[in-house]
Amino acid sequence: MKLIAKWSRGQEPGIEEPSSVVWEDGSPATMADYRTHELDTRISYSNDDGETQCHMFPDVIADVSFEQEVQDWVMRGQGVISASLDLKNPKAPDADIYAALITFPTVFKARIIRS
Repeated sequence: MKLIAKWSRGQEPGIEEPSSVVWEDGSPATMADYRTHELDTRISYSNDDGETQCHMFPDVIADVSFEQEVQDWVMRGQGVISASLDLKNPKAPDADIYAALITFPTVFKARIIRS
């Protein structure tokens, strides 16, 4: 089930704690829930009222591996839109892989698989 954090107009997401945190079904969540899941797969957006929301998907994890056929790191998995990371080094450090992952509109929590 997804977790939804909201910041009111004028708040700074990433700096300030959200003004509210709820589960997808509307049940209340805690700041501990938010801190546990804030780096899970997530997408953030702002609405016309200036409110920012971050939707976190704890159950969605991208498997990221280097694929010889395309000579690139690729992410795949259930609930993941498969994509190449445009990272051609098969020995790329984890930091480079994570840096590539955060360039996508949906930031995926990743399991890096090295062969």
